[in-house]
Amino acid sequence: MLANETRRYENRNVDLSMLRADIVSYLQSDGFKIQEPKQGEAKMLIQAQKGGFLKSFISAERALTMLIEGAPNDFTVRIGIGRWVQNIAVTTVETLAIAPLFLPLDVAEMAWNFEVRDKIANKVDAMVQARSQPTAVSVGS
Repeated sequence: MLANETRRYENRNVDLSMLRADIVSYLQSDGFKIQEPKQGEAKMLIQAQKGGFLKSFISAERALTMLIEGAPNDFTVRIGIGRWVQNIAVTTVETLAIAPLFLPLDVAEMAWNFEVRDKIANKVDAMVQARSQPTAVSVGS
């Protein structure tokens, strides 16, 4: 079963690079080890692993995977469990096959994934809200 969360944001005018930086900072402050490939224009990938008790729920090959896609006024953030890609920092997002980055989960992984995914998705919602810039609307007379 795939246990991914995809959130779509429209008409927010968010600087996606700054949003990515906010997400990375948040995950690092929560004890995650982060890796990011060279970022593309329309796709930004973040992978995060956390040690400790989570190793009993997730194999060392698995990671929390986040993909930010789109433009400042119309973008999605996809959060799920994926395969930890070695040396992802030197790989461009466009050359990665996205499908293996989001994997089916067994029952133990699903429990962890739902809890962490929902927590992070809610935090991303708050970050998007904080970074949203109102779009100017012309009013005719």
